[in-house]
Amino acid sequence: EFASRELALPNNDSYRKYTDLSGDYPVWSVWVTAEFDLAPHLSCFPIAGCVPYRGYYSRQSADHYAAEFRSAGDDVMVGGTIAYSTLGYFDDPVTSAMLRLPDERLAGLIFHELAHQVVYVKNNATFNESFARAVEIEGTLRWLASKQDLEGLARYQAALARADDFFASVRTTRDALAMLYASALDPEEKRQAKARIIEALRETHRQRKLQDVAWAAYDSWFTDDINNAKLAAVSTYFGDVAMFRD
Repeated sequence: EFASRELALPNNDSYRKYTDLSGDYPVWSVWVTAEFDLAPHLSCFPIAGCVPYRGYYSRQSADHYAAEFRSAGDDVMVGGTIAYSTLGYFDDPVTSAMLRLPDERLAGLIFHELAHQVVYVKNNATFNESFARAVEIEGTLRWLASKQDLEGLARYQAALARADDFFASVRTTRDALAMLYASALDPEEKRQAKARIIEALRETHRQRKLQDVAWAAYDSWFTDDINNAKLAAVSTYFGDVAMFRD
């Protein structure tokens, strides 16, 4: 249904003003899962509903919230978020963090966040983020085409192909982990097998870089710890994109 309809993004005061941040990111998000579970912990709010993360305006506050879960042995990811949407309730600004992005990614980010003002389903973050990601992709493709930026368009399409391959690998990893967690192995055996599955994902990335140096764009993601929480974040943003783009 969405694929057959043209989507008009809001023409309002969002992203028309600039805010200079004192830090690198406006928001820090904390994702938490159990050690042997792929489902993230939910945080619930009156307007946004339940979402699979909790956001903080400072890294210190995010780390403080995450510390209790880490000490309990849960999988945790704390990550900076370049932008967020207030769903049209406020005029969201362009921030200094956003201006660090290349032009096509900045344009796509604005398309993404504006899409949340058009469609937002409470208690379904994967639907919301995948929908916004699909709008981001289509909007960026059209924006680059309107500029007749053939080089930029080719570069962006190549990046999209890599993103699709990246998510396919993450999905394969999560499928393997799901089978492992449902098995009758004891915790230490599961822990060792989990490490092997995650190492296989890293090896896939290493092999891809040997074939195409552009894959180095994912190095920072692979450098940090990879766990259930980090994989859950990727799945939330990519999980249903193909459904909206088909």
